[in-house]
Amino acid sequence: MTEPLPGAIAPMRNFDVVPNPEFEGLERIEPASFSEPREDGSRRITEVDVHLQDGTVHAGVWAGKTAFELRPTTYDGATIVLTVERAHHILSIHVDGEDSGSTFVDGDLHAIMTALSLALPREASTLNYGSEAFKIGFESQVGWDNLRSIEDLVADGVITECDQNLLDEYRREIIRQNLKGDTSDKQNLVQRFNRKHSAIFLRLVRAGQVVVPHVVAEPTPTETATLAVSTRWRYLGRQSLKYIHSYYPSRIANSGVGKHPIPGEHIKDKKTGSIDMGSFNASAWKWSTHALLVPNRDGTEF
Repeated sequence: MTEPLPGAIAPMRNFDVVPNPEFEGLERIEPASFSEPREDGSRRITEVDVHLQDGTVHAGVWAGKTAFELRPTTYDGATIVLTVERAHHILSIHVDGEDSGSTFVDGDLHAIMTALSLALPREASTLNYGSEAFKIGFESQVGWDNLRSIEDLVADGVITECDQNLLDEYRREIIRQNLKGDTSDKQNLVQRFNRKHSAIFLRLVRAGQVVVPHVVAEPTPTETATLAVSTRWRYLGRQSLKYIHSYYPSRIANSGVGKHPIPGEHIKDKKTGSIDMGSFNASAWKWSTHALLVPNRDGTEF
């Protein structure tokens, strides 16, 4: 997942990687400030601190500032932008493993973005207004996929039908708490479920915003990753920009589950704050019929 060796012929690519020169040698990104809590208690990161390898720290950087751009090389299309806030998301979850989620083999964000530029299809920058997710294939292992459907885990003997039935009994409450519950209500749900001592257990992820089923199992090595491009657009002069929502290792057989069932991620009207219940319910159903795979139950509340 790195640049070709000196003297080697570089593969043909559809995009060039253009890092923000201000953040050359980017090492890690930490949240610095947040928005006021939404009705569901979730908060949006508004500023971050960007740490460079030489010890330099850029403090209080606007969360929407560009970290990397993927610019089309030989055709007209939208430049794809990775903001510092989304770079924090990828680094913290899919590189450092600070929260449950699939992880990359490579620990360097610049190398990850370079490999993406070599494999990303040009269709990713076409000018349409819908959310899109692209499955991207690589010639070698790109990471580990930590997401499996409950049905697959039963079929493989990792969990039992009794475990599945228990989750079925709690599904409505899990969905309801993810929609309306505060953190303490969600914690109570996690504790009550986990006292059942099922092979499935619940954890709060994404800064305590969402209840998700977990199972102790080995993640699946994969040569595929998923790039999710958000619907946020901006027009600067004649340049059209698309924004990366997430990027993570996955499998071709894994259709994914999309956004977490966090109400703040399913807003229909920003002015009123109304929730797109169709979008939320679809997300909530998928996340309650899948489990994230983790190496142990350490830190899980009972």
